[in-house]
Amino acid sequence: MEGLVENITPNLKRNYAFAYLLVFVIPYALVPYLFAFQLYPEFVGVMINIASLSYLGFLVSLFLSPSISIPFPRLIINYQKFLFLVFLVFLLVVFIIFFTAPRIPILESLRGANAEDLAEHRESFLKARTGWESSLGYIVALITGAVMPYLIAMSFEKNYRYRFVYALFFFLYCVSFLEKAFFLKLLIPLFFILYGKSSNKKLFLLKGGAFLFSLLAMMFILAGVNSNTAAASDEDAFSLLYTPTGVSEKIFWRAGVVPIITALDGIRVFVNDLNSQFLMGATSSVLAFFTGAERINFERLLFQSQFGGAETGSANQFYGIEAFINFGYPGVFLFAIMVGWIVRYAIKSGDKVLVAMMPLFFYYLYSAGLIGTIFSNGFLLLFLMTRFLSLNKNESADAA
Repeated sequence: MEGLVENITPNLKRNYAFAYLLVFVIPYALVPYLFAFQLYPEFVGVMINIASLSYLGFLVSLFLSPSISIPFPRLIINYQKFLFLVFLVFLLVVFIIFFTAPRIPILESLRGANAEDLAEHRESFLKARTGWESSLGYIVALITGAVMPYLIAMSFEKNYRYRFVYALFFFLYCVSFLEKAFFLKLLIPLFFILYGKSSNKKLFLLKGGAFLFSLLAMMFILAGVNSNTAAASDEDAFSLLYTPTGVSEKIFWRAGVVPIITALDGIRVFVNDLNSQFLMGATSSVLAFFTGAERINFERLLFQSQFGGAETGSANQFYGIEAFINFGYPGVFLFAIMVGWIVRYAIKSGDKVLVAMMPLFFYYLYSAGLIGTIFSNGFLLLFLMTRFLSLNKNESADAA
């Protein structure tokens, strides 16, 4: 097994080095340079530096960091019972969320609610909760961010007989509040697990890509995006005032352009509103707690700068922006080293499912911070779980 991992490792490292280039460097360095440099030369220049430096840190960590192996005892856990226990906790939290929610967005959509009402329903479903209910969003994020996707992906890797049942319930929750791409938390790792099992990989990529795009289009339509009602816009595509004219254009604009605009706006707010004063971790509630600093909700500050008002609104940006506004260019390099080390750890573990979780990890970092992704989206729990637990099960008894 060790020899097999050693043979596979170089290829996986090269694949993830290329993936980082596609996910972070091209969108946040090349694309802004080609299409937005004349509009925002100062901010684009900073973002090019951030993306380029982060790539260097990632490569250094992925390929050159020393391999340190510290033996820890692992607790052997029955996979079926562990999955069932986590699933019960998930169902309990989801039941409380549904029971206390003013409206369930997908039901309101099926009843014919318009886009504005659906946006309010999505906001009140979790984000606008107060008191003890505000904790529900954090609890469900810890479960659904990484742990449940990992366990469900493992059920498909192991051909567990109830895999489709768990996947279906998780998927139904993902689409229930019309967060357009939330279901990707389930489908991204599952996509790569099934890709590894497929015999005709090119055909699988075509079918899988078409399936994912169809689901995204369905979610945009349910959320009230109607290609027949959108009017053409004279605004530049690199403006939040730009109006896409159809569902397909809306998907590509939201996925490919809006994160770049938000990252540039993040640099603008940092330079103009915060006078380029590094925040030294104050944007993170975790770091602010340990340092005793006052928490600065930069995502909300950025959202209010973009749209005004909105007490619960937040604008997340590429993880390199979080590193820069807190610790400058040294922080960018250090954060990228941490990302590279995490990917290296997944590859060295020999755990196919953990490796398949790394594209989901990249997906989070594409438009969110590293600190929140690790602590609030359950990746710290996942890494601890894969390091100290051995999920064992009887394959012959449980396989389909």
